[in-house]
Amino acid sequence: MPPPISATGRPAFRAFAEAFVPELRDTDPEVWARLEATVDRALADRPPRVQRQFLTFLGLLGVAARVRFCHGPQDLDVEQRIRLLRGFERGPVLLLRRGVWGFRTLVMMGRNDDGRGLPGVARGVVHYRFTPEVIAATVRATRAAARIFFAAGAERVHSPSANPPLVERADANRIDQLIDDRHFL
Repeated sequence: MPPPISATGRPAFRAFAEAFVPELRDTDPEVWARLEATVDRALADRPPRVQRQFLTFLGLLGVAARVRFCHGPQDLDVEQRIRLLRGFERGPVLLLRRGVWGFRTLVMMGRNDDGRGLPGVARGVVHYRFTPEVIAATVRATRAAARIFFAAGAERVHSPSANPPLVERADANRIDQLIDDRHFL
């Protein structure tokens, strides 16, 4: 099997990684190599099915860019890439929303790694499952935090337990419906 970020997936990976971390646009090749190596190591520790899902998701993003904007991801400006990612992130298909969340997590992990593969970050040393009680408590806490942020003047609040994950001020009165156990990632 090819490395998790294969040569065919690398342009899309880099284009959308820049949407998550704009500073990457001016990054030298050595930093890109370390970031990609960290992501490759993280994905290599996952089952082949997960690796295929990630490459398929990269391919799907590339196809969506061509359909929506008539250009490949690397030819889009950052705002177009962000709009495309937001469309998936706010869309009705849970697997695609999770794809954006996972992609963002991998990019942030790779960006924050010092190139040596930090234990517990790049290799996923800690594994756990959320119990229904923990999920319910987390959702209650997230709802409370969202109310506090809106009361403090926030225009939007990000919540992984919401559908869509970005709750706008206009929807603040629907926090209990939007932030719910069934949307917990």
